[in-house]
Amino acid sequence: MYFVYDGDVLAWYTGNKKEMNLDDLPIPAMHYEYENLPDKKLEEEAAFWAEDGEGHDEDISAVIEVEQRRRAGILSVPEFDRWPDLIDCLERYAEDMYRDPRRPLIFSDELSLPVRKLIREIAKIEHEEIAFRKKNLHKTAEEIDEATQKEFLDLENRGWDVREALLDSELGDDILDKEDPVEDLKTMAAQMLFLYAQTRSRAETEGGEPEEDFFYAGSNLYAHAVVDQVTEENEEYDDDDSTEEELDSVWEAFGDAPDDAAGGDFDDDMDEATEFFLKEKGFDISTLAGAKAAQKFLEEAGPEDAFITEGPVDNEMDNFMGRMRLQAMLRCVHARIRKMIGEK
Repeated sequence: MYFVYDGDVLAWYTGNKKEMNLDDLPIPAMHYEYENLPDKKLEEEAAFWAEDGEGHDEDISAVIEVEQRRRAGILSVPEFDRWPDLIDCLERYAEDMYRDPRRPLIFSDELSLPVRKLIREIAKIEHEEIAFRKKNLHKTAEEIDEATQKEFLDLENRGWDVREALLDSELGDDILDKEDPVEDLKTMAAQMLFLYAQTRSRAETEGGEPEEDFFYAGSNLYAHAVVDQVTEENEEYDDDDSTEEELDSVWEAFGDAPDDAAGGDFDDDMDEATEFFLKEKGFDISTLAGAKAAQKFLEEAGPEDAFITEGPVDNEMDNFMGRMRLQAMLRCVHARIRKMIGEK
């Protein structure tokens, strides 16, 4: 039995007809059964219901065409043997058919309490990130110790958890395409800044204060969208000269600092990533002379030198990440030098 919704043949039901309850069908879904007609009779029905036929019905003509194609070995509609699955298919199609193609208008007083809580948490993260950048802005590479790196990574992890929760919230369902995470961050940031403008305008008109959480949440969302997009673009550029696996080892391993203990132990992944990166820069740290040359380079390098791609660093996040990477690589090279000296 075929099921049609608003002119589209959507499903072929092959299950037990005793399980069917036609009251479940969303209006204006219709059903037609032509599977058991002989070929000759089906051709007669096709002529009768065709556009130039006596009966002329687009839905029936479409069903007959589908049945003829099925008999020819071409099935053009999904097949369902469970009634609930078929109803679910039709209902989802009905929702899509009548959904407003425009994104809904969102106003601050319409936001649910869970969404408001997520926005407050993101605003709090933004305040913490501002304080963190301010505290560490003028530190040299040597001053960015393991505790500072752990503090940064903790902020990153907590921030991503709450940002992703907002993207997956009911607000995200209403306004996001959910095809590109970076574009979703930008869209959500724009929504936050619009809500801030809305509450600011209302405050200036009626008195009171604007809701600053919207501003700080929007700022945080957009800043991380920018970092993600720049990182992705750099990785795509680097693919010309490096394998994806090699690049992943660089970006991921730099998240953990090596052990700077007197014994000279260090993380193998970090060591391999550092060796790969410095080899790209022209240093062979498998030799003592090469490691010392690399040490001098890292001590004099700026944040822009911490990336495989060349070019200026023009935002605070990349500036800080560059200095973190320089410090991590320097500690790794120090460990290599100590180990090579100890072996002599």
